[in-house]
Amino acid sequence: MSNPFTLSFGKEPQEYIKRINEYDEIIETFNSNNPMTNLFIITGVRGAGKTVLLSSLYKYFDNNDDYIAIDINTTVNMLEDFSAKLYDKTPKKIKSLKAEFSFSFHGLTISLKGEEPVSSVSLLLEKMLNKIKKTGKKVVITVDDIDTGDYMKSFVKEFQSLFRKDLPIYLIVTGLYNVVDTLEKQEGLTFLQRGQKRYLTPLNRRYIISSYKEIFNIDDKLACSLADLTKGYAFAFQTLGYLFYESDKREINATLLKEYDYYLEEYVYRRLYAELSEKEKNILKHISLSNLESNKELVEAGVVTNQEISNYKEKLFKRGICDIKERGKITIILPRFKEYIVYRTSEENSY
Repeated sequence: MSNPFTLSFGKEPQEYIKRINEYDEIIETFNSNNPMTNLFIITGVRGAGKTVLLSSLYKYFDNNDDYIAIDINTTVNMLEDFSAKLYDKTPKKIKSLKAEFSFSFHGLTISLKGEEPVSSVSLLLEKMLNKIKKTGKKVVITVDDIDTGDYMKSFVKEFQSLFRKDLPIYLIVTGLYNVVDTLEKQEGLTFLQRGQKRYLTPLNRRYIISSYKEIFNIDDKLACSLADLTKGYAFAFQTLGYLFYESDKREINATLLKEYDYYLEEYVYRRLYAELSEKEKNILKHISLSNLESNKELVEAGVVTNQEISNYKEKLFKRGICDIKERGKITIILPRFKEYIVYRTSEENSY
């Protein structure tokens, strides 16, 4: 049998652990007659499984006759992309709609049967969504890996406008914490703050152990050791599983750990580390090199002040790097990230 694990981001692997809580909650919310929100923001560290979860949700809504599911690309004009895909897909759900609309974005030859030509994408969207509303169907939009570009800002503002007009429109997006935080603070985009955010936490250890045991036919002790090496990080679960599957030896050895560290660094850690502020890097260096994990120790070492510590702990938690559940402490939860920081620091000091 082929390797059931994958090193590719976003691709749904043959062997993966579902995010059942988030998956069920979003579906139940949108299925509700009076949903608490029309917007979910899924965030977490790179490799936490955001894209795989979003893909699973898209498949559910796309295969449900009560919904019209549209996936939008952030690298193009998102409003035009949404309008074109909605127009193209809707006739499959509402047969009468195709005959009533005709348009070309760049040529702006947009018209509706029996009405004056429509000269803007916003008006076209509003008219199509009003017709869809009469059928009782809902439109779910998915956007993966949002950014802070102009296309994204324009789209969010338009979505907010359509939402205020009580149109059947729902949105699920994924994004890194720092990107979401930056967008929320933009003028005219504070609407995002009212969306429901879901920070993807580590995968269930018991499910990881069970998965490794079944696939590799190994005992509890080895399966537990493998699971502990992943710390519940979704990309690590896939990477370690992939490497262990390809290994000639069913054991945790120096060769396996070397390859594991390489993929974590190349695919995630190098870029993640570069995105951190100098203060965040300094906190993580002291945690990794000096084992300073308490608020008091970090303050006494001059790393942060009493006024700063809570803010930086919250940022590192929301980035998916640290755990702050234990009162007065901050611990790194990414697998072998401490080892990576020690390595990076020694490299920096050698120059």
